[in-house]
Amino acid sequence: MERGFASLMIVVIVLSLTLVTALALAEGGIVGAKDDRLRTNRIQALFSASACAEVALLSLRDSGSLAGSISDAPIECTYSIMNLGGETYSVHATGTKSAITRSVSITASFDGSQVLVSNWSNN
Repeated sequence: MERGFASLMIVVIVLSLTLVTALALAEGGIVGAKDDRLRTNRIQALFSASACAEVALLSLRDSGSLAGSISDAPIECTYSIMNLGGETYSVHATGTKSAITRSVSITASFDGSQVLVSNWSNN
């Protein structure tokens, strides 16, 4: 009877360790998937802000519009253009994806026919 009890205890311990290992691996996979989604959302928000900044530069060149937005749910972006004096402009664009926001700031000059970017920074 003691041999059977000892064997049963060994089986229970081995199964418990296997279950703990399986749960730890599953948790790591879930956390990893969440991190991947956050990373992807950050990248998409930054790309959205960059695309919006380029639209702002085109808008400055073509129509002189000083603000705008683009939305393709769940990604959206807004931009604003400020004249810093003379031919120098500041462009600020913000992209959002699933409550994660990234922005781009640009300094550019516009001589009436072409836009020249002197500074581009991702924030």
